[in-house]
Amino acid sequence: MLIKCHECGCEYSDTAQSCPKCGYRWSVDVMRKDPTLLGYKDRNIALVLCIFGGIIGLHKFYEEKTVKGVLYMFTCGLFLIGWAYDLFSLISWHDRWYLPSACTL
Repeated sequence: MLIKCHECGCEYSDTAQSCPKCGYRWSVDVMRKDPTLLGYKDRNIALVLCIFGGIIGLHKFYEEKTVKGVLYMFTCGLFLIGWAYDLFSLISWHDRWYLPSACTL
């Protein structure tokens, strides 16, 4: 996954130990300040999108899963079964930040 450097804005792999352009090194403090830099999503936003627009896949588009979002859009949330599963997963999630791959079908 590509991430943006906190200092110069250059995109590079999350497996690299430092930014190839400016040499900035990641620290735990940076990840705590902005978890979205590593691809984490806000569970509360995903939950609201799932409740009010889950059958048309709004929460999947938020998670940057456009193929599943389109699939949900044309199948009414995979015939409501996928929507119910995602809703339960998001409600039972303990942390505010999550990686989208952790609660999908």
